[in-house]
Amino acid sequence: MLRLALVFVVLCIPAIALAQPGAGPVFGPPPAPVAPPPPPPSGAPLEPAEPPQVGAPAIVRPPPAIYERGFFDTPVGLHANAGIEVMGGAGVSSAGLRTHLGIDKSLGKTRIQPSLGLGVTFAYQTLGVEDIRALDGSVALGYRDWGPEAQLALRWVDGGIVDTRVFASFSYLRVDLDSRLMLDPVEGVGGNRGMRATVGATWADRIFRDRGEATGLAWLLLLAPQQVEVGWLRSAGSDRYGVTLGWGF
Repeated sequence: MLRLALVFVVLCIPAIALAQPGAGPVFGPPPAPVAPPPPPPSGAPLEPAEPPQVGAPAIVRPPPAIYERGFFDTPVGLHANAGIEVMGGAGVSSAGLRTHLGIDKSLGKTRIQPSLGLGVTFAYQTLGVEDIRALDGSVALGYRDWGPEAQLALRWVDGGIVDTRVFASFSYLRVDLDSRLMLDPVEGVGGNRGMRATVGATWADRIFRDRGEATGLAWLLLLAPQQVEVGWLRSAGSDRYGVTLGWGF
């Protein structure tokens, strides 16, 4: 019995030792410990972990550069505005509505490009003329003029159909005078043809692009004129000089 007990103890002790959690082999050298990673050098910035990317990477297209376009690839500009025109001359003055509608095409590859524009202009105004027969020494007559208009300009191109411009314009006008002149003519008033020449500038592109970035003051700028012209007008038998303030683009 003693011999059987000793054999049982000798066989069971190694099995019990191997069954313990974390226990290594009973026989042979223990396993070598795993060395920890070396610490980063002192003062070196830690690299942030990159977030995982889901799906395909986004396609980023740079905006087209103006200098990469062809000489004739600039967009066609659109112009439409209406405003108040006030002019005067020797013994005569006029005031009323003046409108413009047209397009222009610029040429070149630079930021500032020359352009040629074509359009029409229309005016409905009141003509004040000195007349000794009137109680206050002057008479007011209504008249209209309309006709084709040509413009030569420098255009600050930014890729849209509306751009800031400095221009010179010329119009050949048809004039329609007050029908009362057929019964009661006024000296110095007559003719059914006219001409108009001006120089001006329009900055509507800048105003409309910036209005959403600032406070209410930027919105108030929309009430200010966006085009100014200074020029000469020959119609209804007289030459007049003055200014036109326009709203539009």
